[in-house]
Amino acid sequence: TKGIDPEVKLKDSGIDWLGEIPEGWEVVALKRATKIIRGKFGHRPRNDPEFYNGDHPFIQTGDVTNSDKYINYFQQTLNAKGFNVSQEFPANTLVMTIAANIGDLAILSFKASFPDSIVGFYPSHGNSPEFLYYLFKSMKKEFLRVSTSNTQLNINIDRISPLKIPVPPPKQQTAIVHHIETETTRINTKIAKTKKIIALQKEYRTALISEVVTGKIKVTQGAVA
Repeated sequence: TKGIDPEVKLKDSGIDWLGEIPEGWEVVALKRATKIIRGKFGHRPRNDPEFYNGDHPFIQTGDVTNSDKYINYFQQTLNAKGFNVSQEFPANTLVMTIAANIGDLAILSFKASFPDSIVGFYPSHGNSPEFLYYLFKSMKKEFLRVSTSNTQLNINIDRISPLKIPVPPPKQQTAIVHHIETETTRINTKIAKTKKIIALQKEYRTALISEVVTGKIKVTQGAVA
């Protein structure tokens, strides 16, 4: 990959799934780019109602899966008793599901707790959570590769910590995120316009069929000759 500069000199990354990377980028173990902490809820059964319906947001895997990059809403809360057996993560924490639907990602917009089916990433050395969000999304096959399966797929910190990842300098991370989001907005705008055109064409087709078969539009024999 050349990042966003097509003229940059490349070097072998040593990572099978990645290939070449720009010369100024590092290759490090994931655990060197970010601190990784597993979510916590230290009571079983987890659904005990005595621990819920309080003032503390409690994120579930579904909240991560259904988010669009940022988690802006929550459906479940912990009370003081639940909060005491959990762990709170700050806003801007990158989170990833590690059970069942492995590798779904989001960034917290507010401080929240979550169970051990989710891990939180605290980027270090100036690394951007937004950059890691997009990088980890591109690594979903790698996360699945190192997962284990009993009754369902799951993965743990020991398996993802040694994975090698490419790390550009912080300023380039910011530029990459900006480029991705600018291009994504442009593409989404085109998709929306195309969908609108398709919807209008479908409406026209439906109206045309209705008007022809009910005699509102006259079709001559010459039209089908």
